[in-house]
Amino acid sequence: MMAKNYNTGSIGTMGTPEFISDPGSFFRHSGSAYCPVCKKPVDLISIDDAAELFHTDHNDIEFLASRHRLHRVHNKTGKVMICSTSLFECFEDRQTRLLDPGFAGEKDD
Repeated sequence: MMAKNYNTGSIGTMGTPEFISDPGSFFRHSGSAYCPVCKKPVDLISIDDAAELFHTDHNDIEFLASRHRLHRVHNKTGKVMICSTSLFECFEDRQTRLLDPGFAGEKDD
């Protein structure tokens, strides 16, 4: 029995999809690409969308990418995007920041 792996377009036997051993065989799209660090196809998110999604700023995302906490990948048009897998793993593992005491609206008596 033949099975088509929709990620690579390759055909495996006995219903077993083939894993991507050659990243060049994965077709890059504007919203997805092969991440060489994760070693698998991933969805891509723009830096600004990643910042908005996690309620942070562009500089924070750039800082995390420069520290290799986030993976930078080029989409098919050459735009630098963020690997969604690394983004979600990074923010799941990140410690919660404490609020500024003034944020709660405390009044001085």
